[in-house]
Amino acid sequence: MEQALRQHAMPPSPVPHRAGAAFPARIGDALAFGACAILLLPALSLLPAATMPWAGEDYIAIHSIMEMFAVAVSALVFGVGWNAPQSDTSTPMVVLASASLAIALLDFAHLLSWPGMPRFCTPASTEKTIDFWLAARFISAGSLILAVLAPTKRALSTAERWIALGAMLAYTAAAYAVILLAPDILPRMFIPGSGLTALKIGSEYGIAIVYGLTAVALVARSLGGWTFPAVPLLAACLTLAASELAFTLYSDLSDKYNFTGHVYKVVAHYFIYRCVFVHAVRAPFLARAEANERLRRQTEILSTLIGHLPVAVSLVDAELRFTAFNRLFFEFFDIPEDRLRTGDPFEKFLRINAERGEYGPGDIDDVGRRRIEAAIVQRPVRFERQRPNGRVIENRRVALPGGGFVTTYIDVTEARQREADLEQARAGLEQSAAELAMSAQKLRAANASKSFFLANMSHELRTPLNAILGFSEAMRRAILGPLSPRYQEYAGDIHASGTYLHRLIEDLLDTSRLEIGQLTLHDEDVDLTELMEECTRLVRDRAREGGIELGIRLPSDLPAIRADRLRLKQIILNLLSNAVKFTLPGGRVSLTAHRSSESVEGAGIEIVVDDTGIGMSTAEIPIALQPFQQLDRSRARRHEGTGLGLPLSKALAELHGGSLEIASELGSGTTVRVRLPARIAIGGRQPSPVAGS
Repeated sequence: MEQALRQHAMPPSPVPHRAGAAFPARIGDALAFGACAILLLPALSLLPAATMPWAGEDYIAIHSIMEMFAVAVSALVFGVGWNAPQSDTSTPMVVLASASLAIALLDFAHLLSWPGMPRFCTPASTEKTIDFWLAARFISAGSLILAVLAPTKRALSTAERWIALGAMLAYTAAAYAVILLAPDILPRMFIPGSGLTALKIGSEYGIAIVYGLTAVALVARSLGGWTFPAVPLLAACLTLAASELAFTLYSDLSDKYNFTGHVYKVVAHYFIYRCVFVHAVRAPFLARAEANERLRRQTEILSTLIGHLPVAVSLVDAELRFTAFNRLFFEFFDIPEDRLRTGDPFEKFLRINAERGEYGPGDIDDVGRRRIEAAIVQRPVRFERQRPNGRVIENRRVALPGGGFVTTYIDVTEARQREADLEQARAGLEQSAAELAMSAQKLRAANASKSFFLANMSHELRTPLNAILGFSEAMRRAILGPLSPRYQEYAGDIHASGTYLHRLIEDLLDTSRLEIGQLTLHDEDVDLTELMEECTRLVRDRAREGGIELGIRLPSDLPAIRADRLRLKQIILNLLSNAVKFTLPGGRVSLTAHRSSESVEGAGIEIVVDDTGIGMSTAEIPIALQPFQQLDRSRARRHEGTGLGLPLSKALAELHGGSLEIASELGSGTTVRVRLPARIAIGGRQPSPVAGS
């Protein structure tokens, strides 16, 4: 996941720039990009026709897709920025996040008000859609210049953040109320037969000027050491300025200038998302990754140090649980290594010794309690004890900062002369143990922060997305009144786009939960034959549309299993969807299952998805099993996807105690085998053999 984040986000500005420093190359790239976007506008005038190949109602679907993408990206900016760690809640972050939610709501109303769309409180019209458009652009331009000019060094309090969000939502509510309930008080922006009014054109020019001034201020601040990601934000300002200029030129809602302006807006929203992502997700993630790497190195050093010490050593944390001990510890106390492991309570070690008479006669529980009380004293302890076998040992115990202690055990019967070496080893061990405890505490805090972020981000992303899916589903099913088939088709396009985004969010969250170990299985009795037939039905239409033969072959003795049905369905659907996606027309995809060969546990279950698609080389298979990886840029352009299907399927199979293996040859198809362990089989089943294509 760390590699995916590095590839997804633009790198931050390397160092703050002083006055007179060399002009940053990436700032220059952003300026060049914005200049090209603006210069493209006069080039459009050279085209022979003023309209695109589509016109009128044919343009509604294209406009809807672009606006839905912009709304979704704005919602992502809000979700990521609003749930950023407290240390990242600076004024620019809060302003961009709060404004993005308002922009998403206003752009969604702009989409629903487009001429030809179903009635949204009042009939759709050009005037209405322009009013919502300008309301969104006013807040967009104002929030960007405020974010650039506002201070970035202080994190805003919770109350200040809610005040900012409340102000944005109040503006949005006022815009909705005026445009929907009292539109006559607003000046005219469009006159049928005459086109855009002077006020509309002047407003667009004014907004473009604000974007341009924001870009100038942004360049100045980036040269002066601004800590916020400047490159994507600068590209967004310039692209938005070009978008507004385009909207001063169109004479028809479906002409080339209107289309170009919408494309620019979509690109600009993506740049803003990258800016927020770099500041709120990538930077904290890389900081945590660096802390993890330091912890790993310190753990290796500590393990090597403890493992090579000539004395027995144990390390107990603040919760009185073992975090480390070496091989000599087990040999010294004659304890089998499988009886005591890291994570076991210190009390278990005391009970083992007490049961063997190490501490003399007395109640075992009472002996353990007294020794625990003696162990947690916040001062160094040194004492000697004679074991039942006659050997005399010296215990040295030192408390660690933040709780816990490290103990060394020395057989002083024959080794008093080694005390000098022990002092040197103990000093190094104390330092390493303290660093390990501190690093472990920071790692737990970082993991807790990530879990909190994921929980909140999931809620914040789903809330606006559920509204989008609900409205589009209501329109598609004509719940509020009959719609023409074309309108229902447009609503279906909106719903399909929202469903795809919802599935993408769920995949991202599943991947994150798997990485931090928070995804658990909910086992139930599963009829594997019924489940595989259901999965085949779900992808059959897609295969038929692609001209692909889809077949399923199941034996009559396939047993029922005990597994998580939802996750098992997710595995099979991912594999079938991948196979159909990468198989050319006229090809074949087959799904089979059978009992695997006998093992120590018995016969397991093997699910096989085989296709005659484009395949991949042996070297590409490990890449395909990494999250967010696309094998080939040309193939990625032909087949949509995030690169999460195979890695998720492999992780879910392993979570069931099984495995996923891929055999493939470039140009000759792919075979994926999911092997499930014998322990999940709970009985036989005798359905009729099934075959289909």
